[in-house]
Amino acid sequence: MDDLSNSSSSFFADCFVVRRLTQKELAKYLNVTPSALSQATKQGRSCQGWPVSEWAECRGGRVFWYEVPDEAASEIRPPSLWSFLS
Repeated sequence: MDDLSNSSSSFFADCFVVRRLTQKELAKYLNVTPSALSQATKQGRSCQGWPVSEWAECRGGRVFWYEVPDEAASEIRPPSLWSFLS
């Protein structure tokens, strides 16, 4: 039983929470245009200091959404404002 609990605790330690945002939402929160965000993503650059290209969920060369780690999302927008998005 101990082996099972140890393996599950290491599993959860490796997980992290993300917030799925559209390009329009993320651009708004970063205070940039969607076009600027799109260019940074396509060129593999950061945007306003954030690694947006790493957060992009792409299929067929098209960005469907951005999976922003919760810690970064909290810095971009204060946690009190996230309740309005849910």
